Amino acid sequence: MRYFVLLCSLILIFTPNLAVLGQENTHYFFPTETSQFHICSPLRSDSLSELPKIISDPYHPPPLGHDQRHQGVDFAFYRHKGYESILGIPVQSVLPGRIAAAIPNSFPFGNLVIVETHYELLPFQVIHKLGITNKESLYILYAHLQEEPDFQIGDIISHCQKLGAVGKSGNAGAAHLHLETRIGPAGKTFSSMSFYHKSASTEARQNYKLWRTSGLFQHFDPMELLKFH
Repeated sequence: MRYFVLLCSLILIFTPNLAVLGQENTHYFFPTETSQFHICSPLRSDSLSELPKIISDPYHPPPLGHDQRHQGVDFAFYRHKGYESILGIPVQSVLPGRIAAAIPNSFPFGNLVIVETHYELLPFQVIHKLGITNKESLYILYAHLQEEPDFQIGDIISHCQKLGAVGKSGNAGAAHLHLETRIGPAGKTFSSMSFYHKSASTEARQNYKLWRTSGLFQHFDPMELLKFH
């Protein structure tokens, strides 16, 4: 009996503390509240604490329902830490989650990726600070990437996983990473997203307005999230 109790204890100790959330054919594997939580810098060249030094255009929110600048934050640099410019610097996922959008050659975002992080993946302090409910997710958009994204909607992403490299696609006049953070209903995906261009389809325009101006996806300063390190 003593050996049986010992065996059960060892199983409890060494079994990963994981929970599973299923949505259609996609499964989330996320840590429970006792597991470690990590936020990754979106740029491999700079740590979280160094990011404020390379902000080229800060968050400057428009009134609700409007599309004026600036609903995210831009990062750019020249001759920094041995790099000539930010062009080509690896972009990595701030949080784990799944691909909600992987769109090539959109306008104004260019090559973009959106990663959805479900409520269950987030620690209490982030949930409380951002006011996220259990039916919502945190979405992060990475725009103006150098190459077309090599992902499919639903792909599982780990934190610090490479998503692409900094580019100047879309309406970017110079190489930079445009980062947007939003809270919205869980499980939403975007197969297209474009506006301000004659080639944009009706669906792409509707998705753009849903993301940017509908109020369903509420933007906030990305630096508020990135300071949780």
